[in-house]
Amino acid sequence: MKSQVGYLDVVVPPDILDYPTSTDMIVREGSNVSMRCAATGSPEPTIVWRREGGEAISLRNGKEGMKFQY
Repeated sequence: MKSQVGYLDVVVPPDILDYPTSTDMIVREGSNVSMRCAATGSPEPTIVWRREGGEAISLRNGKEGMKFQY
């Protein structure tokens, strides 16, 4: 009997879950906002928040963009 050992990496595309993901919102400049995103996939997805035009979101401390990795 012959046997071999191998490696299988199953890749699953990202799937953004409807709940608790935030919907589109309009926020007055200087106001606080809470955004949520839940996603599954393999490898685990990285969530990046950007404006509709693609530019990074500026934070109060002057840094650009927000990136949350689960």
